[in-house]
Amino acid sequence: MLKKKEKALLVAGAAVVVLYLGWVVWVFQWTPEQLNDHFRPKESVAFSKAAWQKTKFGNLTRYEMANDLVRSRRLIGATAESVRDLLGPPLYEDSAEGSTCLHYDLVHQRAAPAKCLLLPRFLFWNIDTWALDVQCRDGRVTFVKIRET
Repeated sequence: MLKKKEKALLVAGAAVVVLYLGWVVWVFQWTPEQLNDHFRPKESVAFSKAAWQKTKFGNLTRYEMANDLVRSRRLIGATAESVRDLLGPPLYEDSAEGSTCLHYDLVHQRAAPAKCLLLPRFLFWNIDTWALDVQCRDGRVTFVKIRET
């Protein structure tokens, strides 16, 4: 039979596990987009068109150069055609109501996992990818971001 102290420790341990699992469910079901952006890796290297063209999906340098493009706001105001010239053809494009979004896949999240102590890498298989989205309105870039897909 368990002693009072052992029962209290067991209950406390179970409570911690339940709270952690509840938090994990909340993160995966109701995570605001800002939280993903907050925890994604922010390492960057200076963008170079020549270096970009040498990289393909899965190359971490491609992700780091995309971070530089987002941080520097270099693409804001550029034409969609100049973005295609700089980055090459997008993986796909979405168009609606005078707005176009160019999508460039960068790297698997396993290669550049989000950094959060409460979501340790060894517990979760990241099957998503990081993508660079370049949003254009009336032919000009208005917004650039890296998002999970």
